[in-house]
This record gives sequence, C-alpha cells and structure tokens, in this order.
Amino acid sequence: MKTLKKLKLLSKILNFDEVISAYEKTKRRIVVSVDEKKCLGCGVCEEVCNWGAIKIGDIAEIEREKCERCGLCVCSCLQKALWLENLNIVRGIARE
Repeated sequence: MKTLKKLKLLSKILNFDEVISAYEKTKRRIVVSVDEKKCLGCGVCEEVCNWGAIKIGDIAEIEREKCERCGLCVCSCLQKALWLENLNIVRGIARE
C-alpha cells in the first residue's frame, strides 16, 4: 500500500520513468528543504516518511543521510512547507 501511495504522489512531481532513469546520476544531489515560516510541526511528513528521515521538533528537520528524496513528504505537506530542490537536474539527465 505505501509503495502505491508513494508512486502516485511522486508522479505529481516527476513522471516515474524520469525518476528511475536518472536515479543513479542524481542520488544525493536533490535536497529536501523546509520553509521555517510555513512549517507548523504537524508531523504529517514524519508519518509518511518510509526511511525515518524526518523528525519533528518545533518544525520538521530532515536527516539528509537517511533521506531518499522520493518527494512523499513534499506531496503530503498540507502547509506546502517542504520542497525538493534541484529537480531540474533530474529532468535534464532523464531527457539526455
């Protein structure tokens, strides 16, 4: 169930073929960021993260060494406080 949900949400950011074809070249180059002004620390992102890469203090904190940059947290954030940076890298590599 979680895998299907993740793939559905990921498609809102990039199509699946783009992600798969570019994964090895983009691994660790995409970064999840938190807008401290928007984050309420609600914990939705922490609940959906399959890798335990998000911890909630006053706001969401991303443990980048655990993060797989799937975008599930980004799609789940009701406040739109999370985003993936450098997605243009994926699109550029996938379309080469």
